[in-house]
Amino acid sequence: MDTEARVYEVKGRRFVLSVFGAQWLDDLVTLHGQIFTQGPTRQQLAIKYDASAQGRQPIATIAHEQGRPVAFHGALPYPVLIDGDRHWIGHSCDYITSTDCRRLGLHSQLAALSFELMQAQQMIGAFAMFSEVSEGASVKMGWQQDGVLQRFHIPTGARRWGHRLWRMPGARVMYRHRVMQVLGPYLSERKVFRNSLVNDGVAVDYGPDFMSWKTYGDNHVLSIGGAQLWVRIAGRVAVGASYALGPDNIEEVVETLVDIGRRCGVSEVMFQLSAQTHLTPLLSRFASAKDSYRVSLIDFTDDIDVSGIKFNYSDFDTF
Repeated sequence: MDTEARVYEVKGRRFVLSVFGAQWLDDLVTLHGQIFTQGPTRQQLAIKYDASAQGRQPIATIAHEQGRPVAFHGALPYPVLIDGDRHWIGHSCDYITSTDCRRLGLHSQLAALSFELMQAQQMIGAFAMFSEVSEGASVKMGWQQDGVLQRFHIPTGARRWGHRLWRMPGARVMYRHRVMQVLGPYLSERKVFRNSLVNDGVAVDYGPDFMSWKTYGDNHVLSIGGAQLWVRIAGRVAVGASYALGPDNIEEVVETLVDIGRRCGVSEVMFQLSAQTHLTPLLSRFASAKDSYRVSLIDFTDDIDVSGIKFNYSDFDTF
């Protein structure tokens, strides 16, 4: 498709919509600073939106008004496995609009441009995670709900000193060092990780390129009791994904994760993944399931059915 910038005019204002590239990185940092008091760093955003790391072209979009960045639609390429075949799908994630440019249709315009970019790259669809509050607005944009994520919160009994340190920029480096000391005996090679949700149907393919790219979120691969766990420690032990987790090792894995959480000063271990997977009955032994984000899809083709896709917490752009 034509990747030249396009003009969008509304209510006497003129906006230029562009495909996001490295030249707009500083503008994205500026936009994040307007919304988030403690958002991702410039380096994290550079890695996150480097589509070439997976051999793809950018699908995120950005809007300017008279050279000023005013809106951004974040989208990331994800490989998925369907009946053993690898396909690509877009993850629609970041939505940022300057306060003086809201209710002007910029979100819809940028999203539409991102969807065009996805289709030009033969992606089979797009997915997004919406809260219950934002679900209504998503339907107006053509999103179709296709399942729900569930959280399992397992307490560690620890006081939340680690959570406080993580939120203090001056103490974060020291806290990271503490976390790495605790994780040291369990750290595993991250280039090879199999997504156990492939057993439940369509799921993201955690190949070497994907694992190498998705390093911007301070996450680590652990080996515990014969299982692999992809985790992130930031206020909690968040389990992004697992492999070879079953009835024979679930207790050892959970006990070890709780011990890790206690030693890192966080109050809980959290699993979050699609409802009704083979892991649901295992995790229900330790905590009650709580409904979380709604999974929504947009299909770009009738030839390949992506409905019923299963997601892990590690599939979130923020993991």
